[in-house]
Amino acid sequence: MTRMEEFRQQMAARMEALRTGGTDAGGQQSSAAATRLSATSQAAAYLTPTMDEFQQWWDAVRGSMHVRMNESYNAAAAKVKFQYLSDDDQINAGAGRAQDGDGYVIVFYGGAVRFSRLASLAVAVDMCGRPGTASRFAKTIDNGGMMSRKMAMDIMTDCGLDEAFALPGVQTKAQAVSAGMIIGILAHEMGHVCLGHVMGPNYYKTNQEIGRNHEREADSFASSITAATPFGEYVYEGTLFWHYVLAQQQGNDAVESTHPLERERLENLIRANSTKASALGIAMPR
Repeated sequence: MTRMEEFRQQMAARMEALRTGGTDAGGQQSSAAATRLSATSQAAAYLTPTMDEFQQWWDAVRGSMHVRMNESYNAAAAKVKFQYLSDDDQINAGAGRAQDGDGYVIVFYGGAVRFSRLASLAVAVDMCGRPGTASRFAKTIDNGGMMSRKMAMDIMTDCGLDEAFALPGVQTKAQAVSAGMIIGILAHEMGHVCLGHVMGPNYYKTNQEIGRNHEREADSFASSITAATPFGEYVYEGTLFWHYVLAQQQGNDAVESTHPLERERLENLIRANSTKASALGIAMPR
């Protein structure tokens, strides 16, 4: 049995004791078990943001000064509809033409929300007194581009993150970091719309370098929005960590993709935010 398998069994036994109302020697449910149960409930709720939260993030992008003060951007943004596919486990988001007119749609998938919430929790634990948590999380997670609700809860348990809500300030910081992370992604997709990058599904397959340049332009567009949001203090931590995890998974191999390699995007972010990167223990993956 591997150490991870042994750890999973131990965590499963602890969860089962909670579900069956584990008791202490005096026949009373232990305070530790009660705390654990409360933290687990908080963890499950945390992975599912409310529509009010999403509306707040969306308004931060659509109503940003960078968009509103540019006539062309503002006109394009007015034609965008937002769609959240909570049951789709893809770790992805995208912008495209609307099927019912000349407008646009920005889609955010449930897997991307769960992944960002989980990653933000690791960052928050790091910031609240357990340094190295974010870095260790990034090096061990392997999701294959998908994140179901069950997978997210299993990873939480395996990494001990579901217990982290007992740490003072963790939940507040985790929510702020995830807001910054998701706003950054939404702003990137808005950049594709405002900059005229939405060219149709097959365009970039034959114009790979143009596609990569468009991704770089959308990254720059997003940076102009995110710093001025109500979550600006946490935007860079969230965006840094998002690309750090993806770069860890991608490794050093070049891929045939319209997106710039995650190493390149991470390197640009580290250069621009070296102090925050250092505080989180983030460096270029080898």
